[in-house]
Amino acid sequence: KKKAKKIGLILGIVAAVIVIVGLLPFVVPLNKVTDSITVELGDELTTNLDDYVSGFAPGFWVTKLDVSMVDTSKVGDYTATVKHGFQEFTYTILVRDTTAPVLTLDTENIYLKRGQMYPADYFVKEVFDLSVDVTITVSDTVMPDFRRTYAYSENCGVYVLSFYAKDASGNESAYTLSVTVDTAPTISGIKEYYVVPGTTLN
Repeated sequence: KKKAKKIGLILGIVAAVIVIVGLLPFVVPLNKVTDSITVELGDELTTNLDDYVSGFAPGFWVTKLDVSMVDTSKVGDYTATVKHGFQEFTYTILVRDTTAPVLTLDTENIYLKRGQMYPADYFVKEVFDLSVDVTITVSDTVMPDFRRTYAYSENCGVYVLSFYAKDASGNESAYTLSVTVDTAPTISGIKEYYVVPGTTLN
C-alpha cells in the first residue's frame, strides 16, 4: 500500500507539473514592444513576434499574429493584432513611400524643332515607381527654376534639360539630358525640269 501510495503521489506530482507546464504559455503575460511599425511601400511586413511582443518565449507558440488587414502595396495606416490567452494587443502599421521614382530617358530624341512644344514624357522611355501617380516636369538652362510640363525653345542651340519626377508621397528624383534645338532645312530655287525619255536625270 505504501508503495502504491508513493507511486500515486509521484504520478500526481508529474501530472500537476505537466498541467502547470502546459498552462504556462497561456497564463504568463506578454509585454507590448511597440505601438506602431513602419514598413516601406512594397516591402514585406515582418511577422516575427519579437517585433511585436516580449516575455515568456515558450508562450509564443500559442500567440497569434493577425496582419490580414495590412496591404503593403498601398500607402496608408493599417491595424494588426496579437492575441495571447486573454491578452490582445493592437498595432498601427504605417505603410509609407520614401523612395523616389526612377526614370529612363530616351537619349535618341535629342534633336528638337525650334518653336515646337514637346511634352515632358516625350523624353521618358520608362518610369519605375510603386506609386501610380508620378508627375514629370522639365526646366532648361535658360530658366532653371521654371518647371513646366513641356520643353520649348524659340532659339536654336544646345540646351541641358532637367527632368523632375515626383510621386504622390512627394519623393522626387532629377535627371538631365542634353538636346539640340534647330530648324528644319529649307530648299529654295525649285523649278520644273524637263528631260527626254531614256536620258539620265541629274
